Amino acid sequence: MLTPVNESAHVDVAIVGAGPTGATAALAFARRGARVALIEGHPDAAQRFAGEWLHPPGVRTLRSLGIDVQALAARQGHGFAIFGGDGEDPVCLPYDSGCSIARVHEELVFHLREQACGNSLVQYLPHHVFSALEGNTLQLLDRSHDRRVSLRAERIIGADGRGSKVRAALGGPLESEQLSYMAGLELEDAPLPFEGLGHVFLGGPGPALLYRIDERRVRACLDIPVACPTSARRSEAVYAAFRSALPAQLEPSLRRAVAKPFAWASTGVRTRTFYGRDKAWLAGDAIGHVHPLSGVGITLGVMDAEAASRTTSLEEYRRERDAHVAEMLASVLYLAFSRTDASALRIRRGVLRMLRSSAAERRRTMRLLTGEDRASTSFADAFLHATGHVVLTGAESAVARRQSWSEWARQLRVDVGWLKWPLHAWAPALGAISRRGAGSRPSVAAPTRSAKTTNEWRSLS
Repeated sequence: MLTPVNESAHVDVAIVGAGPTGATAALAFARRGARVALIEGHPDAAQRFAGEWLHPPGVRTLRSLGIDVQALAARQGHGFAIFGGDGEDPVCLPYDSGCSIARVHEELVFHLREQACGNSLVQYLPHHVFSALEGNTLQLLDRSHDRRVSLRAERIIGADGRGSKVRAALGGPLESEQLSYMAGLELEDAPLPFEGLGHVFLGGPGPALLYRIDERRVRACLDIPVACPTSARRSEAVYAAFRSALPAQLEPSLRRAVAKPFAWASTGVRTRTFYGRDKAWLAGDAIGHVHPLSGVGITLGVMDAEAASRTTSLEEYRRERDAHVAEMLASVLYLAFSRTDASALRIRRGVLRMLRSSAAERRRTMRLLTGEDRASTSFADAFLHATGHVVLTGAESAVARRQSWSEWARQLRVDVGWLKWPLHAWAPALGAISRRGAGSRPSVAAPTRSAKTTNEWRSLS
């Protein structure tokens, strides 16, 4: 429903941002009887390269809110396949249960907005730009009528993305670490090796994530780490860097795609430690974000939105939406899949070896990645299995190559630095630390790829 607001109005819930998270939040609150204002300053911003993949927990959440997920999905998916770039067979990681959905971002946003605005309790306010927050009152600039509007709300949800103005107004920390630039290409008439799966290809400057978005088109998300020179983002350089990392059957489509203009997105990481203050809460990327390789972003946002409508206190909301395990796994996988130093390559081989050898580990990895398993001990145990393979292999290799024990010890010290991740997961104080509030949890952000990377990891051992 679209109606202009008075210059001073009142609603039960004001939601800033009408992307997937905000639209879901509007629908969730309205279904509980709340009068909702769904505020969007730039409605056309959805016409961009952004999240398009929703894991099964997010699909189930939308279905519970009455969304027809069959109509929402352009394609359904059943898991992922990882091509290690090592000449060995790919690793297929099926979902434990349920299906994912994929759809072009703009279409996904439009469909969810339409569903939310179809509820008579939702008032959609396009072209209303959030400018300030004073207690429970939002200050908005109505660009359509060139006027300022005050809107009072009992609950405020900031669902306005990585650059959240609501987060800034609440005094939340704004720092995030840039990891890479990601090209978003559309490959036409491109046959994927495993239809119905998301594909991760290693062997380029960074990992490549490919998935089908409709009958004819495949989305190719090609990662260029931030440490690479600017020239690496030229069309011809992108083609040269990834043509050998992708299967030969995709080369013609890749060549045609880079010959046309394509979109870029900056990727980064900010841990989910700040959830808001008082009656103003954050959701989705406004809380935090990880590298999109794991495809978990929209899933977390949709689940945040539904939980915000159910929970009655900020502490309860923060506790339910703690996703640090999925964050850690996403970060460590990107680090292992994008770095090219010897230690990262050993860890990568260890992770792939573990996944190839154990169906149980494949299932557990997908449950951790999608947020269905939030146990820190599950993550720690899985990653220790992978690093254990690395340490044992390193010892065997040292003996076979008659490597000096001092040299092997130096190698081991670097590899053991990766234990930062399970140690953070296992730390007994972690729960108490995170409960103390925003910003207190140890950072799990993956360090940027640089000449200092190896020394940084040495310092962790």
